[in-house]
Amino acid sequence: MIDYGNLKGFALKFRNELRDDFGKDAMSLATWFDGIAGTRNKIAHYEEIDQDDFDVTFIHLKTIAKALKMDELEQELTRLKAGKVEATTPLTPSTHTLSQSPKPAEGVRPWFEVVMPQLDIRTGSPDESVFAANLAEVALGTGREVYNNSALFFSKTYFTAGLKNIARRVIQGLNGSADAENRVISLQTGFGGGKTHTLISLYHLCKLGRNAANTAYMEKLLESTGKPEFESAKIAVFTNTTNDAAVGRHTEDGVHIQTIWGEIAYQLGGRAAYSIVSQNDAMLIAPAGLMKTVLEQCQPALILIDELADYCVKASARKVGNSNLAEQTISFMRGAHGGGCGRRALHAGRDPARQSAGSGHDRRGANDFECTTKKGQPRRCRYATRGRRRDLPGDPEEVV
Repeated sequence: MIDYGNLKGFALKFRNELRDDFGKDAMSLATWFDGIAGTRNKIAHYEEIDQDDFDVTFIHLKTIAKALKMDELEQELTRLKAGKVEATTPLTPSTHTLSQSPKPAEGVRPWFEVVMPQLDIRTGSPDESVFAANLAEVALGTGREVYNNSALFFSKTYFTAGLKNIARRVIQGLNGSADAENRVISLQTGFGGGKTHTLISLYHLCKLGRNAANTAYMEKLLESTGKPEFESAKIAVFTNTTNDAAVGRHTEDGVHIQTIWGEIAYQLGGRAAYSIVSQNDAMLIAPAGLMKTVLEQCQPALILIDELADYCVKASARKVGNSNLAEQTISFMRGAHGGGCGRRALHAGRDPARQSAGSGHDRRGANDFECTTKKGQPRRCRYATRGRRRDLPGDPEEVV
């Protein structure tokens, strides 16, 4: 993970040590890093960058790579600037490998002539911790660059049929399409099935809005979803780390938020929207009907929820009259599933009422996926919403 904000300070503090690699250019390194960080921040915040900034940033990046004798990185930057993701020269396997490998079928090219692995794979230095995606960190802008940077994220994302299906439904909903499907989407797959990755995809797609059409690597996804007709959606994110179940969260402008409904209202519409549910937030009692007012004032709105079960485990220890905060949270989610979303508001997340924290009772919400596989037959997912059921084609590794 690169700490772009401190690169300039690093270059200034260790200027003398950097002379060994950069020579007289060590004096300019702090300025280069400052420019690189500035361009990175513009991209991360969906701001436009002009051609001059683009060119200068790549020149500085390549100069740094050349000074450090990082030839592969220099080649990667050249390909990236040209918009090429495929290899310009095929990888050459060892003679030992060729002698023991069967010859490919006629007309079929070896994989190493067709694709080139990412730089960290080629250099034998992959960081496996990068696979631990964190939606909350992306929303705060503190996550790894591969998840924070939408262009980089989508360049490494394979758009499965399931992801395209969900993205299409979300975009139709936020566009206000009259024939859009149910506004509440519950994701349910096994561990590693792609739920968090899907939520991060939706976050970036809806944050970009109309600008998604001008973003690299988005063409194939937009062919399936259609183009967003909104500038940028208002997005609320709630995970098991967003708000402490015991003490809540204090915002920079002095608001003390204690519940999921308080968080959603505040993130969508600031103090004005939070004031609608402020009493319910203070009393830890799930609102009845008030969130619809919030959503009507904050459209288009997207609510993303992840790791709610873990949050409810902690919330079950906080008493609220004869119930607890976990039960109030589940009651709130049931209300959302009961049709509380407005025409241009949509909620997507993991199955929010799968289990009642602290009770062990299995509680199925109004909108759940039930995926089953019959021996010898393709996996199918059954989606239930407000009394009607629909069969959707699925894949064990896809989120439908």
